[in-house]
Amino acid sequence: MQSRSWEWELDDPEEEEYVAFWASIHAWRALGQLRAEAAIPELLRLIVLCTARSAIEESDQIILSNDWIQDWIGEELPLVLGLIGPPALPPLQELITQQLQEFRNTTSPDIYGFTTALDALQEIATGCRRFPNTKLGVPLPPADPAAASKVLELLHAWLQPYAEQDSEINAWLIAAFLEIQKRLSTEPALLVDAPILKVIEKAFADECVDHQICGDWEDLQLELGLLTFEQLSAEKQAQVKQQEKRERLFRKEWAARKRTMKQVEKIGFGSSTQSSQKKKKTKKRR
Repeated sequence: MQSRSWEWELDDPEEEEYVAFWASIHAWRALGQLRAEAAIPELLRLIVLCTARSAIEESDQIILSNDWIQDWIGEELPLVLGLIGPPALPPLQELITQQLQEFRNTTSPDIYGFTTALDALQEIATGCRRFPNTKLGVPLPPADPAAASKVLELLHAWLQPYAEQDSEINAWLIAAFLEIQKRLSTEPALLVDAPILKVIEKAFADECVDHQICGDWEDLQLELGLLTFEQLSAEKQAQVKQQEKRERLFRKEWAARKRTMKQVEKIGFGSSTQSSQKKKKTKKRR
């Protein structure tokens, strides 16, 4: 029996681009499932390409030609590297250190690749706690305390020269620290004397942190459980209440939207189901 040929699918250049796009996504998912350490350099290269599109080689044109691929890389490569685990830490450390050095020489850093690399560090430190077990069809690796300690040491070291760095860069480093602590459910008592917290407090005091990314010093303490709501300033309490009100309104609107979508699905909007229902109503009228 002859095997069926699928060459016809690639006759159209747009179809070829489509196949290559999805092939790339399934390939890196498989590499994560296999814990493929040998793939780490290539995965990091994809992260770098997202922020250095002017340096794209011809072989990368198809993969990165789709406008959505950057979002896919930013969403999934941290998970893939998280599945591979601690072996990805040294190359990630090298990449982020290099990025930070480059950022000091520019007033408008392109930080998409930087934040993607930071997300990968968070996944390694916490054992991919952000994702359900079914995300890639494999069990998640257990959280590695040694990896978490190493990542927190790196964040501390990268924040030390906060006065020489862009406020947005400092904010993303602090946001990564906060996310790791929240996922690991670290006891507040263990954070009170943490050296990195002292550096973060100084960075906020010296106005070297972008509040739009990670909030202010009071927000951080509240998130970590170092302050209670009652201990916040009156102004901050009002801000928190206003934010909670906006979030409740958003959840209410989103729930209403989901109910509407379900109703549309039941009715069969624009489908044969809807047309058959119209026919039934017409017959009843007759």
